[in-house]
Amino acid sequence: MTVPFEEADVWECLDGSWQDQSSGSAFDGEVKPDVFGAQVATDLVRLNGCGVAATVTPDGVVLLDPEPAPGTGYVESLGLGGYVYLDYSGPGRTVVYAADGAVVTELPGYVRGPTIADGTGPDTLLGTDETGQRLLGYGADGVPRWDVEVQAPEQVFLAQVGRTAVVSAHGTAVWGRDVGTGEERWRWDVSAEGDVVFQIFTDGRAVLLLLTGTELGVSRMVSLDAATGELLWQESSEAAAARQDVATGAIDENAPAPTLVAVDGHLLEVTRTGVRGLG
Repeated sequence: MTVPFEEADVWECLDGSWQDQSSGSAFDGEVKPDVFGAQVATDLVRLNGCGVAATVTPDGVVLLDPEPAPGTGYVESLGLGGYVYLDYSGPGRTVVYAADGAVVTELPGYVRGPTIADGTGPDTLLGTDETGQRLLGYGADGVPRWDVEVQAPEQVFLAQVGRTAVVSAHGTAVWGRDVGTGEERWRWDVSAEGDVVFQIFTDGRAVLLLLTGTELGVSRMVSLDAATGELLWQESSEAAAARQDVATGAIDENAPAPTLVAVDGHLLEVTRTGVRGLG
């Protein structure tokens, strides 16, 4: 595979920065044509640099040709296989690609797959209309399934477990919806205002949510039954301790938030102070 050189804006080839001066903008660095970078994941490679911009599958298929201008679009991989291109350059638009890079369909709005899925239910994509007040369900082939009204905008497709789509909205609630009809099966209200779901995991029966709040250093883990929404258990994580200076007790605002990592079916909580096994 060869990625062609394309005409580039000068800021893509800089070793330095633009400075705002009274006489106008001036550049105090140096133009370097060999500037290059890449983001590599298991199912997607993004190449960027001076005259180089490409989103490539592991098999070497260039998904976008030519690559859109920076900031006007973004490619995401789908956990169920394939990719979506989210076009921000005009009215919301999503292009769905198969795993081999072939275009499957084009849909209005911004459509995404689940963050995680147990792989037992029908492949599902969710999107919202331009108002953000309607949630739309699609099959992986882009065929519409349903269209329902929602009260909270910015719906995030967290997970698909069997025939349940787990969806959240910032700081309000988490819903379980039937992937075939869009019908609301259950709702779990976020008790602390401003809490957001930072990570999610599933074992095919329950979903484990790591929530972070607006109060620095506070987070909690919540386990819900994926089919019914029943609260199975919850507990505070060690976020506060991880961000607290042992000597002074002060909270370090620059300390990283704790994260959960799944290893061979076991969960580990990773903080600045160490690793804790959760089972």
